[in-house]
Order: sequence, then structure tokens, then C-alpha cells
Amino acid sequence: MSELVVVGDPSLGFKVANELGVKFIQIEDRVFPDGEIAPRILVNSIEDVKNRNVVAVFQKKEEENVNNYVMRSFLTLSTLKRYETKRLIVAFPYFAYARQDNEFRLGEPVSCGIVAKIFEETGVTDFITVTSHVHRITGLEKWFPKIKAYDVSGITALGQFVKSKVKSPEEFIVFAPDSEGLAWAKEMADLIGSHQASALEKKRDVNTGEITQNIVQDVDVKGKSILLVDDIVSTGKTTARAANMLRRKMGAKKVAFTYVHPVHSPGATDLLRKESPLFIVTTDTIETSAKGVEVASVAKVMSEKVKQIL
Repeated sequence: MSELVVVGDPSLGFKVANELGVKFIQIEDRVFPDGEIAPRILVNSIEDVKNRNVVAVFQKKEEENVNNYVMRSFLTLSTLKRYETKRLIVAFPYFAYARQDNEFRLGEPVSCGIVAKIFEETGVTDFITVTSHVHRITGLEKWFPKIKAYDVSGITALGQFVKSKVKSPEEFIVFAPDSEGLAWAKEMADLIGSHQASALEKKRDVNTGEITQNIVQDVDVKGKSILLVDDIVSTGKTTARAANMLRRKMGAKKVAFTYVHPVHSPGATDLLRKESPLFIVTTDTIETSAKGVEVASVAKVMSEKVKQIL
């Protein structure tokens, strides 16, 4: 690890450097009056990164426009390529644009593939993300044919947090708010020792965005505590609707919320808190200071993948 250095945002990047036990170099943000950005790596000289293995860690800031998050990552990586790093590993925990991995309606872009291609062109040798929204295919290889790409689990960090917080986590019935999240529910159940995992079936009208939910399989939740798990909470409507259905229509006693990416559009966590949850926990793939939300770090799972790569 003597040749390794971590470059990144001061919060998550520093945590990854600490996990790896290596030097950390901060990225300084600069924004021009017209909105253009010019991220600067605070090196003392080019020799700080030249011919060294570099891990570049990017964390979307709480109020940051997602396009700025993506663009400053591209610009920083291009600088590192220009400085002739030996191996360039990018940790991009929130894979923005990954949800658009298909042309769902005529005329739409396949944004996931475009973003992946640009990453490849910046000189990255390895791409690490966390619980990406690319779950309709078997892996990231389709989008990153030229480099190695890894999708590490943010559910692991959430599961460890739940085990440390709850006396008998195995008593939870684990639910995903939609059928696409059933794999994550099963993963969480295995982590906390629960023997029951299920999901609600969510159908979204592509034109209106209206969502309907039904249970995938018959599970008796009456009087039980439910642990809801998902990859993203954006508006919070799907997750809150699932909790409401499980509590008020199916008789569950209590719910708790766990999710990897706190996108948190305005009012999202207010909807979750209205369900009087036992707790709400997310991860630090995106910065959040939302009231009543606890945070588990993905620094360890990303650092472990870096060690495997090197």
C-alpha cells in the first residue's frame, strides 16, 4: 500500500484513506459565476500522484446538482490521467444516471451507457460503485467493456448497523417496497439472521408516474416488526406507501427504514417520519443531514474492494 494514495472529497474520501491507512489528498471545489466548476486536487507537486496507484473517491454533496457531481468527477479524473498515475481506481458510490439503463420510451437516451463510456475515456482502470440501480442485467460488464467494474453492497453496511442497534434483529420480517428489491431484502435477511424476506409488487405508469402496490407473496405480518430495505429513497412516496400498507392494511406492529442512497428530494424524510418508524438509517454514498436519519458508512466495503483489486 506504500504506493497508494487516496484523492477525494473530505468526508467519505478521508474515511476510505483511513480504512486503507494511506495518505489522503483533498479535492477543492471552485464554482464560477456562470455555474462552471473547476475542481482542484490539492497536491504539493505532480510527484504526489505520478506513477502511483490512486483511488479517487467522489461523494455527492447534499445540495449538489447531480450533473455537477458527475462533471467534477470527470474533470478530476482527467487531471489525474494527465499527471500519469500508475493505476487509477474510481470510487463513485452513487452511480448517477444508472437508472436510465434502457430506452423505456421512444426518443430517450440510454444515459447509463454514455456516462460509463466517458468514465472509460478519463483513464480509469477500475470502477467501484455501491448498490447501483443497474439491476436489470447480471453485472456492470455490459457498460464497462474496457475496464474492470465492481458493484459492492451497501446493504452490508446497513445490515451491520442494524445488528449493532437492535437487540434481536432476527425478529424482523424484511420487506422490499417493490419486487425489484427482493434480492436486497433477502441479502438483508441473511445479514441480520431473519428467516423471512418478501416484497411488495410496484407498478409505475411511465406516463403519469402513478404507483400501485400489491404483496408478492402471502406473508403474515400481523403484530410483527418490519424492516423495509431499498436502494434509493428519492421522493419517499414508494417507501412510505409500503410502510402504510404493511401497518394499516396488514396489521404490522412497527416499521423501520433502511436504504443505501439518500437522494432525499424535499419532503422525503418527512413522509418516512410520519410512519413513526423505529429508526431510519441510510449510508454516506450521498451526504445527508436529514432530521432523524442515521448514517452507516460504505468506506469499509469500498476499501475492502480496493485491497482485492491491488
